[in-house]
Amino acid sequence: SYLRKLWSTTLQVDHQLNPDVAFTSLTSYFSSYNRGVTDFAKRPIPLDKLDQNLDQRVFTQELRLASTGHSQLDWIAGLFFEHHRSTPLTADNFSTGDVNNPIIIGTDLDVDKKWQRRFAAFADATYHVGDWQFELGAREEHYMSSEEAYNNSLTPPLSASASLSGSQFAPRLSVQYKLSPTFNVYTTIARGFQPADEIEENGVIHPLKPEIATSYEIGLKSLLDSVMLNA
Repeated sequence: SYLRKLWSTTLQVDHQLNPDVAFTSLTSYFSSYNRGVTDFAKRPIPLDKLDQNLDQRVFTQELRLASTGHSQLDWIAGLFFEHHRSTPLTADNFSTGDVNNPIIIGTDLDVDKKWQRRFAAFADATYHVGDWQFELGAREEHYMSSEEAYNNSLTPPLSASASLSGSQFAPRLSVQYKLSPTFNVYTTIARGFQPADEIEENGVIHPLKPEIATSYEIGLKSLLDSVMLNA
């Protein structure tokens, strides 16, 4: 059997501070509940039953200011926070398999408790001059992760904890030129990343290095009569 329940909610608050600046607050919460049961031996009374559970909670909060006026400069700046907690549990239950006396005689238990937090500040500005558009963005993020692991199927049983933290700067640069009202060309250079993490394998909590990706893009966008062309 497998059971999964998901629940999420969001709250958005917008406030126009003045004709040129708007404030936005975005709040979200996500919860998931997973329960899985596997009978390895396929007996009337489970001889080897595996329970696999996973609970997750994610909370995010974003606060940002953005320009709303009509000028050559458009901009946005804000703060972001995320808290992610996950608790995977695996229990392998061994039984006598006796229909008249189904007694669990042993359990291999593997439990992980992990939380991850991310704090970020970001800003983006776009300047319009003639047929040109120049955009510059940046994001500075600090992350933290902590994990506690327990596994009694190892010799000796595992009971360990580990934590890590780090920071990453992610810039973005884009230039666009408008050849006509329905045709423009652009180029973009951007950096993205996935924070470092931990994972428990073979009785040891290993750190996972952060993933960093730098992308380069050159393209065109046009509207030909009623056909939109992107390349």
